[in-house]
Amino acid sequence: MPTIDHDDLRLSWSRGLSLTARILAVNLFVLALFAGGLFFLDSYRGQLIANREADVTRQAIIIRDTLPKLDQDGQDQFLLKFGQLNKSRIRVYDADGRKIADSFSLSKPLICSTTHRSKIGRKKWRKSWIRALIS
Repeated sequence: MPTIDHDDLRLSWSRGLSLTARILAVNLFVLALFAGGLFFLDSYRGQLIANREADVTRQAIIIRDTLPKLDQDGQDQFLLKFGQLNKSRIRVYDADGRKIADSFSLSKPLICSTTHRSKIGRKKWRKSWIRALIS
């Protein structure tokens, strides 16, 4: 019967490291991945917000440049159609701060209020859960 050499059965990469040290290293690696993921998501969220702000600015410029060229009926139709296409509410104010036009007053909103409220409630719950998890 052949003899077994115990040196051949040892793992070469773990020589000199105790089991505790290896478990700690794996856990630290997982924590580093988690922290890196949080930093990535934070920067991605910042990029999404910046892109949304740029889109809204472009839409405001389009509205600002188009409305003076239209008569009152054309302005109402433009605001209604533009708001529906972009799924947004458009309000126009004069230099004194008085509301001139509102796309929701021209037509019913496309967003169902009960669905919108339930989404807001879920978002608040998520935020409070994340805050509790972090602190």
